[in-house]
Amino acid sequence: MKLGLSMSAVIVCLLFCANGIYAQDISAKTMAGINRVQIVVEEQEDVASGVLRTAELKSLVERKLRGRGIQLTPDSDRSDRYNYLYVNMMALSDSTGVSWAVSLEFKQGVTLLNGEFATATTWDKATIGTSPHSGVKSHVTRVTEGLLDQFIIDFLLANR
Repeated sequence: MKLGLSMSAVIVCLLFCANGIYAQDISAKTMAGINRVQIVVEEQEDVASGVLRTAELKSLVERKLRGRGIQLTPDSDRSDRYNYLYVNMMALSDSTGVSWAVSLEFKQGVTLLNGEFATATTWDKATIGTSPHSGVKSHVTRVTEGLLDQFIIDFLLANR
């Protein structure tokens, strides 16, 4: 049963990150001209919240972006609701450890060829992994920081 639950956790994490793994990174250039970023963190439940709580995850993202000079849109400001960094984390646990997935997606308002307006992911990075219970929080934090570093580099290069 241990192997079955662990394999199930990995499969669920793979499915969760399939978009991040297989989606083509359109380009960091699509972020050119954007002068501030709103952060949207998916609410965590159960095991995921024990790994890195939603408030901790949002605080980590805000600290990293502000630390590199990226202006953040306050949550109360809905004027630029179509350009945001969406952060999601998922985790499943069994007796052998925790399987987890973290994804970052930059979403922007776009006009489709038919003239309709939509929100689309224009930049994304994701990763999955497993960790023992004892070190999962620090491991997921380091991985999330690495994904954020990739976003920050692309954002700053597009807006220099």
